[in-house]
Amino acid sequence: MKPDLHVVARLLECLARPHVQWTRSKLQAAVRLNYDLFRRYLELAAAKGWVEEGDAGQIRITGSGLRAWHDLQRWLREWLSD
Repeated sequence: MKPDLHVVARLLECLARPHVQWTRSKLQAAVRLNYDLFRRYLELAAAKGWVEEGDAGQIRITGSGLRAWHDLQRWLREWLSD
C-alpha cells in the first residue's frame, strides 16, 4: 500500500488533539475511512512508532508521531500551497 499523505495527516491530526481519548471506532469515524483501510493506516503509524495503543484500547500519539505530524503539515503547506 502506498499511503495517501492526506490520510496520514488526518490520522495524526486527530490524535494530536488534546483532551480527547481515541478508540479505534471513534478514530476510524474521524478520519473517514472504512475499517479495513483504517486498520492498515493505523498499523503503518504503529510500525513507524507514531502511535501506541493502551491496554484499555485507547490510541495515543507518541512524541515521534507529533514530530511527524508537524513535519508533514509543513511539507504539505510548502508543496501544495499557491
